[in-house]
Amino acid sequence: GIDRFGVAGFSGGGPYALACACKIPDRLSSCGVIAGVGRLNPMLSFLSQWMPWIMLPITRLMFLNQKGAQKSLLRAAQSWVEPDRRSLLQPGIKELMAASLVEGLRQGSQGAAYDGALLGRPWGFRLEDISFANIFLWHGVLDKDVPVNAAREPSQRLPHCTAVFYPAEGHISLIANHAAEIVQSLA
Repeated sequence: GIDRFGVAGFSGGGPYALACACKIPDRLSSCGVIAGVGRLNPMLSFLSQWMPWIMLPITRLMFLNQKGAQKSLLRAAQSWVEPDRRSLLQPGIKELMAASLVEGLRQGSQGAAYDGALLGRPWGFRLEDISFANIFLWHGVLDKDVPVNAAREPSQRLPHCTAVFYPAEGHISLIANHAAEIVQSLA
């Protein structure tokens, strides 16, 4: 019964938010892409078709419960850029990420693997064809998970996009440090 709503996609959710802007613009009030993946180059597209099926069942073992997930996040953070490492230590961030990962993999890794494989396929629409006029894009310049060029190119191809690039933010720190302004823009 909700007629109009805003949609936001973080990381791999970015293409799904843009699909909404393309396919159901009359239902949206706003569309946001936060540290969103762009189109993959041919090599990454090829790898995305089978790598998730190998890596996610192994990764799932690190996220079976909240305590193990928090430990795994702290270990993984050692290779993250500094802003992302610092954001993980902010109150509630590690716990929220751990809970999200535990729940996302609770029923197995097949859904996440399928989702990862989809990111390497054509999206079914061209960015230039999106006529929706209230699109926001936020991206950290230091993001190593989704490099900033993955956002710069789509931001230029989207006809109605307000893009903000944060020079001192990474992948996780972007949403941890700017959630309030992102939500306010989308409202």
